[in-house]
Amino acid sequence: NLAVTADIDNGITTGTAVAATFDISGMTEEDANGDSLASSDIVPGTDITGYNQVARAASLSFALSSTPSSVTTVDGTQNVAVIGFTATAGDASDVTVTDFILSAFGDDNTNASETLGGETNSDINDYVESCSLYDDTTLLAGPEAPASNGETIRFDTINWTLSAGSVRQMTVKCNFANTSATGVPTFAFDIEDASTDVVAEDESGDTFTVTGSDLNGTLPTGAGTRAVTLNNSGSLAIAVGSDTPSADFVLTGTNLNQVATYRFTASNESFNVQTLTFSEEQAEDDANGTGVTTDSNESTYANNISLVTLTYPKADGTTGTATTGMGGTTGNEAKFSGLTMYVPVGTPKDVKVYVNVPSTDRDSGGSATSNEKIRMGLFSDASGNDNYKAVGAGSGYTLSDTDSDGSGTDLTAIGNDPTSTDGVATFVVKETKPTISLSSASPSGSAVVGRSEVLRFNVAASANEDVVLNSLTFKINTTDNDTTAGAAWNECDTSPAGTETTPADFDLYNLTDDGTTTTLDLSSSSTSNTSLAMMSGASANSPWTLLSSTGAICTTSDDIMAYAHLTLPTSEIIPKGTTKTFALYMDTTGASSSADDSVRVDLPTDPIASSYITVADASADAALTSTTTTLNVDAGTSFAVGDVIVFDSGDNGVGATDERMLITGISTNALTVVRGYLNTLPTISASVGTSDDIYRLPGSLAWKDDGVAGLTSSVAGNGTQDDYWGSYLVDNLTVNGGTLVF
Repeated sequence: NLAVTADIDNGITTGTAVAATFDISGMTEEDANGDSLASSDIVPGTDITGYNQVARAASLSFALSSTPSSVTTVDGTQNVAVIGFTATAGDASDVTVTDFILSAFGDDNTNASETLGGETNSDINDYVESCSLYDDTTLLAGPEAPASNGETIRFDTINWTLSAGSVRQMTVKCNFANTSATGVPTFAFDIEDASTDVVAEDESGDTFTVTGSDLNGTLPTGAGTRAVTLNNSGSLAIAVGSDTPSADFVLTGTNLNQVATYRFTASNESFNVQTLTFSEEQAEDDANGTGVTTDSNESTYANNISLVTLTYPKADGTTGTATTGMGGTTGNEAKFSGLTMYVPVGTPKDVKVYVNVPSTDRDSGGSATSNEKIRMGLFSDASGNDNYKAVGAGSGYTLSDTDSDGSGTDLTAIGNDPTSTDGVATFVVKETKPTISLSSASPSGSAVVGRSEVLRFNVAASANEDVVLNSLTFKINTTDNDTTAGAAWNECDTSPAGTETTPADFDLYNLTDDGTTTTLDLSSSSTSNTSLAMMSGASANSPWTLLSSTGAICTTSDDIMAYAHLTLPTSEIIPKGTTKTFALYMDTTGASSSADDSVRVDLPTDPIASSYITVADASADAALTSTTTTLNVDAGTSFAVGDVIVFDSGDNGVGATDERMLITGISTNALTVVRGYLNTLPTISASVGTSDDIYRLPGSLAWKDDGVAGLTSSVAGNGTQDDYWGSYLVDNLTVNGGTLVF
């Protein structure tokens, strides 16, 4: 192998081709004996010409990189990526950048007409402390401060080598000063003319002209394609977290009940949150009612919270915990000072709120009251301005009560505004609660016409106290496929008598205590509560009432049975910490097995129907307050314990935000009610008159949070130690039974 090399003069014109030709005709050869070879013995017999080698000069060109994009940051922020350039080396030689000058521009207001060196309120030397150059994460040069006129930043110690044919990215990162100025200036950076601002050498150490100029938009006469906006501070947005718990019961004597999650999202800079305050807001909502945007302070429900605990993120990645009691100037505030909470820019972080509920006020030393509520909202007070404090990690700017995001947003819009739909749940305090579930032995599938079990379910009481059942409503789904029969078997009208379903066709059993030897609906000769059965004229020994699909009592007009309501003559007690199993039996005589009639029984939740039933001109009260629990009506017999009612004081029917009430007792024409049922707000100044209607629906469940051994006696059996509630928040409702096909 024979190689031919050449040294190429620096002055050769770029693009000149150089090649070597092996002239065979001028070649002489001898063999081992010293004899000359004939030309015919040399192969090939013609010249060999090498490939053209094209002389190229070293080159380097700069262009604007797609990253980083324009950015908004704040005073005092360090290492802000302000612009990036792609550098492309030619194929001729490795190149080394030895000197680099960056031009700096500023605009006092918007990125519209940037000025070299900045303007009055965007002077580069006032805002830019220094800048550095990076190749990926490798520091190339810097930090370097701007020139005295602020127009350029020079990096004369750079020694950046790019391989021939390679493409690399240079990123410029700057440190911004923490100034006291109030404006919002913008800045832009650029290579004005690479031929003079960038010095590069080839492999031989010779310099050459670098290309690339005015890369960042139309600077200095116009805006920069990549710009930096510098605010006085970042922003901290606060919203309800996606995993905030739903409304539920909280039991007395329990700790660390999570009642809210708040999500903090920092923009433009990270934040150190030092002070947060939470307040019990539901008492204020209940006292002020609907349509009120500013609540008066109320501590009515603060007795239900003994301690409040927060968990929050810290800068080292661990979780911080803080605990405090209720207090403050209004008695319903939990203020946390000295927090070390850290919210990094661009990464949302959650604060979780927990409450300890003291023992019941039925016990010595206890203070929690059944049926009262808890709703924990973020609290602020513009007059004190000391309940919320977050400090920008770069700017040092402090956000307080009335400036929660740097733009004047008031924290009162988060978690404690009665008109807000922010998703903070309201929790109901109870000493005990039932959990209802479908029994695994509940029947389904093929069935025989006649009296048989149609639903089996379990009722469990929590460990704190007994649960007392007073009434249940069963939803009945049936089919009547035999059109040749006389009276339809699934009708519940009272006339004419035939194969229709009647109250006598139903029985409920406590399988745990009695098996099927004693039916619960015939265990007493009298009923302790006004019932739907009484409303329909049924005897106390048959406290079943059949209802149509509207929830109204069946009449004589061929109503299809949709519900069967039972008011227990003797309340059924599920002792604390135990579970009892109940079975519903139904006589399905009249159903057709040949036509595959069917029945399914469910335990629904309130409201049992989509529309309420009007009780015309029922109220005699002149006005209601938010705390009124006894309401006078024209005819108490128009209602039943467990009913859900709505006062139509606006003469516009039942609206989504109208207050629902739960009837817990009836004495002649006086109704005792639970206000704000189904998570509605009490209505103040209702001005209900005798011409206003009341709407009602039978309740799906009426039970008591039992505070004594057995039952106490008072108005209509509504013992003062027993707090009624309905199906709202009861676990697992609706319970769907199995379909029985005959």
